[in-house]
Amino acid sequence: MPLSFEHMRAVPFVMRRAASLRIHLVGCGGTGSWLAPALVRLTKHHGAALTFQDHDHVEEANCMRQNFCLAEVGRNKAVTLARRYGSAWGMAIEAVPQAFGASSATVRPHVDETVLYIGCVDNAAARCAIESQCAEHAPHPYGQAPPYWLDCGNTALARGANTAQVVLGSARTLDALSGAFGVPTFCTALPSTTLLHPNLRLAEHEDSTTDGSEELSCEELALRNMQGMTINQHVAAIAAEYVNQLLAGTLKRFATYIDTASGTTHALPISPQSVVEALSGLRSLQRRSLLRRMANGTAIQAREHRAGNAEF
Repeated sequence: MPLSFEHMRAVPFVMRRAASLRIHLVGCGGTGSWLAPALVRLTKHHGAALTFQDHDHVEEANCMRQNFCLAEVGRNKAVTLARRYGSAWGMAIEAVPQAFGASSATVRPHVDETVLYIGCVDNAAARCAIESQCAEHAPHPYGQAPPYWLDCGNTALARGANTAQVVLGSARTLDALSGAFGVPTFCTALPSTTLLHPNLRLAEHEDSTTDGSEELSCEELALRNMQGMTINQHVAAIAAEYVNQLLAGTLKRFATYIDTASGTTHALPISPQSVVEALSGLRSLQRRSLLRRMANGTAIQAREHRAGNAEF
């Protein structure tokens, strides 16, 4: 890999913040269960609301690699974590014991609420549901803040038992990246997970048996030695630091790729050049055009974002 100094040009990502902030954890299994206690501490510190959502129940096989014990077998994962950490920290944590995306089971953000969805899911359908939810609540120029999406997945991009990715984004289209670096000292939009990696929408990239006839859950993959026993804890730790720095306004990377087998971690810095290079499939003219559009900003944008930050 050629030596790069692009990280020296990185700028922090600034969320467009409304009157309140909600962190919505989608998936409370392999990665989500380990990430949950960190999110409790962070939301407690920042005064944000917290939601856990998962339709699945704890199984005995989960206890080997997820943050559950045998006494919790048979209980809903989201409800179990919400009760455990809500009692420990004396705070209200909303639990939704149903699949994300169902109209009756999805928490709808308020107009004056910024929402960060954290997807810890292991299938394409769930990612598509998060993407649809973000599309449904796309921002109005002078109204609701855009939804943000932190995707935490393993074995989805590379068929390896010890590989994973953490990706933060907000823009579902290239047009939505216009003006992202309009003010050179910070960034206001990043490509969403599915814009950066379109293959994550496809069920064919999910983990299955060798002949592709059977889709396997995270616990089944672990028991068959197809998924690392500690990869989820690595992903959760990195995701927690993403959220920590995002809320502090100091986050300068938008994607991190982990390989626990080799002990390597590779992060992509938040800079115009790095964002364009990460979007595979763009031709030379498209890259130059996107660079110009991302740099097209005004002083009004800067004032709006600084005013929004002051409200929190």
